[in-house]
Amino acid sequence: MLKRPFHKTLIFLHKWLGVVLALLFAMWFVSGVVLYFAPFPELTQSERLAGLLPLQLPKGCCMTAEQASGSAGLKISEARLGMHEGRAVWRLLGKPVNDALAKPQWRAVDAQSGQILPILSADSARKVAEAFSGKKALAAELLERDQWTVPQGLNPYRPLQRIEMDDPEGLELYVSPTSAEVVRDTRRAERFWNWLGAVPHWIYFTELRRYPDAWHNVIVWLAIPGVILAVTGTVLGVWHLFLNRARWIPYRQWWMRWHHITGLVAAIVTLTWIFSGLLSMNPFKVFSPRSALQSEQLEWVGPKTQALLKPDQAFDFSQVPSAKEIELIQVAGQSWYRIRSENAQVLVRADIPLAGIKEPAINALPDET
Repeated sequence: MLKRPFHKTLIFLHKWLGVVLALLFAMWFVSGVVLYFAPFPELTQSERLAGLLPLQLPKGCCMTAEQASGSAGLKISEARLGMHEGRAVWRLLGKPVNDALAKPQWRAVDAQSGQILPILSADSARKVAEAFSGKKALAAELLERDQWTVPQGLNPYRPLQRIEMDDPEGLELYVSPTSAEVVRDTRRAERFWNWLGAVPHWIYFTELRRYPDAWHNVIVWLAIPGVILAVTGTVLGVWHLFLNRARWIPYRQWWMRWHHITGLVAAIVTLTWIFSGLLSMNPFKVFSPRSALQSEQLEWVGPKTQALLKPDQAFDFSQVPSAKEIELIQVAGQSWYRIRSENAQVLVRADIPLAGIKEPAINALPDET
């Protein structure tokens, strides 16, 4: 049995934490339900591929990614070949070879000349959006970030051109002027429901998300007292069942009885929900990072190899006439071209001579690969 002073301490904590956090808990519950049905806006892989122009690679048109990055003076970690204004371009994630402090950024590089393309103007960004969507662009606005582009994963594409499209659903596309491609889309209904769902649930306001560490700390230090509130309520609720042997529910007032009964019914759900939310933020770095460690990444990638095949040599596009993009990937010391269409992909070794290439198999392409 709990001692009386400890019991009073639990009541004090539970009461005043409840007063302070009641509206926050209600908001988290309701917005969480909305978020389940209306996810935060993103451009899915299938949407992105559907909007790309089909690859047109005449023989001798293209450098390899390494050749293009060398010509452009970039040290790269990722490379994708696609079309822009009727010509093939490499989209390279990297930074200048002579600037070790620079942050990686996606840049579009002409696949034939190896020259970095100029940063898109507003008019050029509108043309990219029109080619992607098949709709007319109405207006463009250059911005660093807004409510729908706060995730840090978009940092290598910034700044962005927000393009308002002539569309009954209120379509807006975000074009990266440096990589010359659409990187996000939103619609009016999507934006409306996210103001009631993801934005309040994740405390995902633009100015706060500008500072990831501050945002992380806000979530953690809101969740910790929430866990204490749920724990103290659970302990008190169970203990009060045995407070009076004559009746299980010791309260006579209807609102006190209602609070006790519903609190007990929801105790486990509430406690596990708020505690799992806290753990998802990896508070105080109690877990290892979500992404692989650098040593693990190097072990997966293996020794660096160079692509020997140029993209136009890698595969007979008559077998995949709707191919939209070629991605250069490296696994276990081997370089591969992943040739993608909307519903299929082909993997071709890129680091062996053309004579050694066997006809590859066409594999189904999952939506989010």
